[in-house]
Amino acid sequence: MSNITHICPSNEWPSWLKAHDVDCPTGLKFNDSGRLSELSHPKKQNIAYQYMKTEHGELLHLHNFRTGANINLRTYTPRKGSKDAQRIDGFLRGTSEETEARYARAAAKATELINNLPSATDEHPYLAKKGLPAFPDMKIDSGNLCIPVYNADKAITSIQFIAPDGKKQNLADGRIKGGRYVFPEQVSRKFKTVVISESIGSGGSINASTGFETICT
Repeated sequence: MSNITHICPSNEWPSWLKAHDVDCPTGLKFNDSGRLSELSHPKKQNIAYQYMKTEHGELLHLHNFRTGANINLRTYTPRKGSKDAQRIDGFLRGTSEETEARYARAAAKATELINNLPSATDEHPYLAKKGLPAFPDMKIDSGNLCIPVYNADKAITSIQFIAPDGKKQNLADGRIKGGRYVFPEQVSRKFKTVVISESIGSGGSINASTGFETICT
């Protein structure tokens, strides 16, 4: 997870954020919070922000739920050990706890959906177009193919929804960074080969044609 801290006057925040592919909130008020979009993903509000203001300056914290990145924009650096520094540390701890709480709620929702939705079949338009079989943990929700996103401990953290026309969308606030979907090994061999792939379609095709375990990251 990347973390960026940048110190500059607040009137420079919009141009700095634009250079980092982030929209900028307007009309910020004391203890304000909300959602923003990446400029490259304008229809998806992947970024949560929280703002605080003290008598000495301002702080804007942003967390990107798609990438896992944190951005902290400050107008000044408080003196170490000062009351202002303690307030800012407490504010950042609170934003981190809220972020983790959102991830946890999304993971619980994703797990419930995958456990209770009907199973997908090979006839789903996306799978049929790719010539791929449906696996037991692939589910269907309102016509969308639901692919669970797992972490390294094999726990579900999110879902990727794939519409019949192939458009993809991730569960709101679900943890994607570090997530994966694994197509299991189809043929046992003396030496195990694992393939790393980017997308479900490519990974499924590799798995179907080679039999190698394929991890979609």
